[in-house]
Amino acid sequence: MTPDSHHGNLHGKNTRREARELALRMLFELDLGKQPEDEVIRAGLAQSHLDESLQAMTEELVRGTLAHRDQIDSRVASLATEWALDRQAAVDRNILRLDSYELLYRPDSPVAAVVNEAVE
Repeated sequence: MTPDSHHGNLHGKNTRREARELALRMLFELDLGKQPEDEVIRAGLAQSHLDESLQAMTEELVRGTLAHRDQIDSRVASLATEWALDRQAAVDRNILRLDSYELLYRPDSPVAAVVNEAVE
């Protein structure tokens, strides 16, 4: 990631990766801060340099992940038997939630890209 990646890639265009990164930051903030969902999303999008379509994608990722969080957490907990969700680092927990949401509920998301970004 380049130091200027918050403002677009080398060609000046925003990427799906940047939308996912912003969604992760919002989910992290919501997980730790217990702030109102609409407020966090509104502020995050207002501060971003994402184009309109990627802002819509970011909002959909956040709202979708939150809407399915209980089901996602249940699936993750069943697989991570030695490490309860509440013991996981907040960033790790929200990476798992976001990427699980994309893999389970967004068939348009490229699997390789979702997994690659989760690992990075």
